[in-house]
Amino acid sequence: MLDTEVIMYFMIGLVIIGIPSFLFYRIGMDIGVNKGIRRQLIRELMANGVLEEADMSIRGSRHT
Repeated sequence: MLDTEVIMYFMIGLVIIGIPSFLFYRIGMDIGVNKGIRRQLIRELMANGVLEEADMSIRGSRHT
């Protein structure tokens, strides 16, 4: 009886803590990867002369 109760509470705790933790992890990874890819793409375009600093400052002022 006691073992079943402990296992039940453990599973409930695992669900309460584990699912939100996993969701925050996945959301954070998706956002981080997207930002990283975007930054790397901008760096490559700037290094190859496709984009310039002035282009980036104009784009930044439009969004604010």
